[in-house]
Amino acid sequence: MKKPLVSVVMPALNAAKYIREAVHSMIDQSYKHLELLIIDGGSTDRTCEIVEKYTGDGDIRLLHSKPHAGIATQMNIGLDNAKGEFIARMDADDVAMESRFDEQVKYLVANPEVNLVGTDVEYFGSVWGRTQAAAKHDQIRDMYLSNNPIFHPTVMFRRELYDRGIYRYDESFRAEEDFELWGKVIPNAVCANLNRSLLRYRVHGSNAQRDPWKYRFKRIGLSRFCKAYGIDNEPLIDALTEFQCSAFITPDMYRVMKDYADTVTTKPKIGWLQIPLTQSRSYGDFIDWYWRAKNWQF
Repeated sequence: MKKPLVSVVMPALNAAKYIREAVHSMIDQSYKHLELLIIDGGSTDRTCEIVEKYTGDGDIRLLHSKPHAGIATQMNIGLDNAKGEFIARMDADDVAMESRFDEQVKYLVANPEVNLVGTDVEYFGSVWGRTQAAAKHDQIRDMYLSNNPIFHPTVMFRRELYDRGIYRYDESFRAEEDFELWGKVIPNAVCANLNRSLLRYRVHGSNAQRDPWKYRFKRIGLSRFCKAYGIDNEPLIDALTEFQCSAFITPDMYRVMKDYADTVTTKPKIGWLQIPLTQSRSYGDFIDWYWRAKNWQF
């Protein structure tokens, strides 16, 4: 039986310092039926020159977007040119583990009800560590209200999500384009995360900068997600937006979030905050737990 083709979509902008390592992590994959689409966003360094050295056999293609059009536009160009039955995401400064695509393809083949699968990540660079994502769809759905529940550069999904118009980036988003995307995908597909670190996520100065547009686009994403589940609660959306952007919880935010947590039944819960919110007796009680959970000292 022929293995399904995996199209890997990789946006790049001035990535000359790291892109060679990212490309080699694709070439070295144990799963060999791949095509790699690299979409340059107007690089002024040697990014394109480096990539062109790998494009001879057709398995690696270099495409171009308008300069500085943004990741959402670059990703849509890649999706429009992808030929694979499965489509995967990759960043130009990360490194994929050798078995990443092998494990994700095997999972999707063995679980035909699942449309999209991500993985855990291992951080390296200026920060080192590991992080674990929610594994099952209901957990991912609930986590959306408190955190970004899927690590963007780890995903692999079935082409049908693109064909149905579900997996499509909103090019008006200048930040949080992945968060907005999950808000569309989660209500309309089955998602999962493999609790294994199959991507090394590089942390450096340029991916740690705070984007001033984050609050605006985070709120739009949360509003659309809540609307899909029939949650008509503007104060809750405001509180969740502020929490996800700042990580702080004021007394007013606590009251709004606790009221929702105490009454929600079939709709999405507030991720890892749900149980502490319902069990807390007061703001002070909750915030004591929260500071300990965040390992903050005051």
